[in-house]
Parts: sequence; structure tokens; C-alpha cells
Amino acid sequence: RKDPYLSFWGPVFEDYLAWLFESYVSTKYNTYHSSPTYTDGTEVCDAIVICGGTAILIEAKIATCNIKTKYSGDYELMKKYLESKLVGTPTKRKGVWQLVKAIENLKTKPTAFLPPCLAKVNKIIPLIVTKDEIGSSFFINTYLNERFESQFKRKDYLPLVITPLVTMSAGSMERAMRPLAKMAFSTILENRITTDRQLGRPFEA
Repeated sequence: RKDPYLSFWGPVFEDYLAWLFESYVSTKYNTYHSSPTYTDGTEVCDAIVICGGTAILIEAKIATCNIKTKYSGDYELMKKYLESKLVGTPTKRKGVWQLVKAIENLKTKPTAFLPPCLAKVNKIIPLIVTKDEIGSSFFINTYLNERFESQFKRKDYLPLVITPLVTMSAGSMERAMRPLAKMAFSTILENRITTDRQLGRPFEA
């Protein structure tokens, strides 16, 4: 009963991330919005964290990478996993394509259509959080960001600033809770981007 199982645990994982922010994170620097929607009721993404003028758009993914793929050293197997579980297609969107669509809507939809929390945002940080540790592993972020970058041109969105896509695991998120009691989540993610431009190192390296 794979599909009912995943359908159940997906929302549980999203609720868990919301609980972490509600329990441990400073609301002075971070405002967490769970399952934000457009005015027509459709979901923007799994969550948005507002840090001043920066919005972090989050897609939470529970898809586990099986042992055969994770440890085989086979590039094609890993690529197939990433494409099917974390990238998707324009018609069957997963993490990367879901975030691309959300960012496109910021440009194409009327301001009144957007959730109020995005009204004064001038920077977007797209983020995929995986239940599996793969989200914080070597080169996974590099590949997913390359797929993200290939879908749009930043100059079309000016003056809105869009950063590279960041990925991290639930474990890394948990370990970020202590510093997030004193700082903005955007500070941690921007530091990740600026200290490793290729995004090839593990998240916590």
C-alpha cells in the first residue's frame, strides 16, 4: 500500500517541520507560514519562512533513496532517482519544478492573488528539505540547483532577487534549531550559498 503510506507521511513531515519552527525558532527573525495559499485556495508551496524582506519557499520531500541507488556509485541510477523524486516535469511537478512554478507566479500573477506574507518581499530563497540525509550530501545540491537554474532567467524577475536553490536534510534542519533561536534562517542559507558557490559540499561542511 505504497501510495496511501506516502500520502499519510507527507503531511506528517510537513507538520514536523512546522513544529520545529514553532517550538525552537526566534519569531523575531523568522515567521513560519505552513501550507500558504493563493487567494483562490491553491497551495503556493509546503511552507514559507519570512525573514525581513526575504522569503524562503520550502518544499518538503519524504522520498527515501534506496540503498541500491545510494551506494552503487552509478550516476545514471542517482540521476533517475533525483529526476523522478526531486525534480519532476512541467506536468508532474516535484520539488524543483514546484519551486519554479511558485516563483513564476510571483512574476505573472496579480499582487492581490498572492498570499499577504509575500507582499513586501524583495528576495526569494528556494529550499528543498528531504527526510532522507541525501538532501545534505555531496553534490546533490549542485545537480538540483543546475536543474533549477536552467528553467528561468533572473533578469526577467528584477528587482526581485532569486538566489540559487538550496537543499538540506531534516537532520540538518534539526541541528539548525539552536542557532535559529538567535538569528534568521536566511542568514544560514545565504552563508551556505556564499561559502560554497558550486554547492557541492555537504550542507554542514
